[in-house]
Amino acid sequence: EKSDLVITMVMGSEDVRSVVLGPNGIIEGAHPGLIVIDTTTISPKVSREIAEKLRKKGVRMLDAPVSGFDIGAKAGTLTMMVGGPEDTFQECLPIFNVLGENIVHVGTENGAGHSTKLCNELLCRLSALATCEAFTLAKKLNIDVEKMFSVVRTGVAASPELNRSGARILEASSKVDRIVRKRDVFLKDLDLIIEAARDVGASLPGSTVVKQLYSTTGTEEMHERGVLRLMLVLEKWQQSLS
Repeated sequence: EKSDLVITMVMGSEDVRSVVLGPNGIIEGAHPGLIVIDTTTISPKVSREIAEKLRKKGVRMLDAPVSGFDIGAKAGTLTMMVGGPEDTFQECLPIFNVLGENIVHVGTENGAGHSTKLCNELLCRLSALATCEAFTLAKKLNIDVEKMFSVVRTGVAASPELNRSGARILEASSKVDRIVRKRDVFLKDLDLIIEAARDVGASLPGSTVVKQLYSTTGTEEMHERGVLRLMLVLEKWQQSLS
């Protein structure tokens, strides 16, 4: 009630809806002029719905999802893609400049930031699959996967996602114990991408293939998340072909 600005970062669309619009949510204590900045990766459609309900209460909203992993968050070097009114963006720019270093106002409509984030996540998911396939091929060709990775990460295929996925695959191959995560962000974002594409009539065959691969797993792979789960699926396929 005494705040002029509230920043949210939770897990998914329904979590944001609950935190903002639910019982004891932000909207119940909101006053005209309050600004809500949502940095969660959620559905653009849900983002617009929330913004419209807040607008009726005199509350402004910006969607500002981030990219840059936990390293970027700790260092204040995140990329932030912001959607919402220009004047509200300019008012909040000093705050964004503290949180990140690459701040882009991608559109004046609410949901523009989340739409841009889904494009980013699409590229990350397809890159994860490509990384797994590269490691799979390297193993089948009997070449040193660590040396292969050290080469490709410095060539034209290099990207932060390749570096992260490749490092996770190499690290996991040397460990027996794996981290179990309760919520699957990889799958959540894939679902958001496919849902958004369906809403606007876009065909995304690559994302659909990744979703099918990721979802076609046995109990052995269910404890894994993200690129490690994809890697296990491909390894299992190779064994069935041997």
